[in-house]
Amino acid sequence: MVKARAPADVHRKLPAGVKLDEVLCFQEKRRVSNDWCVSWRNRILQLDPRHQRMALAGREVIVREQLKGTIQLMHQGHQLHWRELATRPPRIKAKKTAQNNTPWKPAANHPWRGVPRASLAPAAPMRDLHAEKNRGVTVLLPGKP
Repeated sequence: MVKARAPADVHRKLPAGVKLDEVLCFQEKRRVSNDWCVSWRNRILQLDPRHQRMALAGREVIVREQLKGTIQLMHQGHQLHWRELATRPPRIKAKKTAQNNTPWKPAANHPWRGVPRASLAPAAPMRDLHAEKNRGVTVLLPGKP
């Protein structure tokens, strides 16, 4: 130990609003996974569901470990609630959507096949009759003079 030359105390006062627990700690940025988990030193920390409206999946949070050993999760100055999990939740595999890009063709023996289109009756025979009358063509109907 070496004695000081001058007995005056030259330490500065701590500025107002500074909390030493927040300054003297280990902190790192971590990305929140889709299952709302954050990895920190081989530990799995899952965010509480009350933070759903913040939509934190995929965003960065700050993991702060104080010298006492307590852990805080912070996002934009807000402290987040979390719980530690023993193992990571299992991933849910997304189902593939069915894609059907080939047009449907009826089989060769399907009842729709083999029916000639010319043998089909017109959809609206009376419409054709009225169109002929409007053009000034005289149409003779069978059985009518």
